[in-house]
Amino acid sequence: AFVSYWTRAMRLYDYFRPPRMVKVSERQEQLSDRPPRMAVASGILPETHDPKEIEDRASRRTQRGFRLCFKITLQHNFLNNLLPMRTGEISFPVLMKRYYAVPMTRSIPALLWFRLLDLHTLGACALLAGLGIAGDAVPGVIGGSILLLIWMLVPLMLFWGQGHWQRALEKKTAPGKLHSLLQKTLSSLPQSRSDFWRAWAWTVITWAVKLAVFAWVLLLFIDIAPTAALMGVIGGDLTSVLPIHGVAGMGTYEAGVIAGLLPYGITPQHALPAAVNLHLFLLASTLIGGAVSLLLGGRSPREEKAHG
Repeated sequence: AFVSYWTRAMRLYDYFRPPRMVKVSERQEQLSDRPPRMAVASGILPETHDPKEIEDRASRRTQRGFRLCFKITLQHNFLNNLLPMRTGEISFPVLMKRYYAVPMTRSIPALLWFRLLDLHTLGACALLAGLGIAGDAVPGVIGGSILLLIWMLVPLMLFWGQGHWQRALEKKTAPGKLHSLLQKTLSSLPQSRSDFWRAWAWTVITWAVKLAVFAWVLLLFIDIAPTAALMGVIGGDLTSVLPIHGVAGMGTYEAGVIAGLLPYGITPQHALPAAVNLHLFLLASTLIGGAVSLLLGGRSPREEKAHG
């Protein structure tokens, strides 16, 4: 479970890695006479034009940047799993602004992109499990395969559409406040094929690890097929991605797991104890992760400046 937290932190760190932060800041602020303000505030760049000093500061910030990303990931996960109706998501832009001085016009679009990739990956896994339910039914297999192929193209289409829209906005000669906000928002999304594929790859790796582990844990409490366990775990996780989410997921998570097991003929009475135990495992790993985040240390740029 903690490996999945680590890979999620790697996705965050890779997406906001210093070279990209500087590049996006330059694009957003369009400054040519001094280093970008956001990059200076976050400690990535010093207020200097000396290339060597800039490189040294960026290197130092990069070396300890992952620790802060891991801390943010654990705290965000902690609040997200415990607070109802996705209100824990608010913590992400707050934490990014505190520890990296990243403005919300950058962190919120990135969070939405991450959540879109999470939902897409869960949906793809569900479609794959659905193909297993279809079995030897040729029409079901063909239809499911076509739907899966179309579904896999959705992120690519969104990436292409975002780039096309961004170029169209840049051609406007009289931008207003809304136009400027849209440009900043779009520039916070993946700007290159490399950014796009890396974010998607880390998402797939994260969910592959997490779903495999949680399906294995579920199998410890109920005697079902591995594909059924996978679908049950997907059902539970969908309740944590979608807005339908109770306090600490109580009730909603179990309902999601049970709903995922119903197509396999498993009764709610039989599935409920296993769903509760799986939820307890999730809450335990969440609480331990929150405690570990307090041990990671790390100061915000403002706190570092105050301490010299």
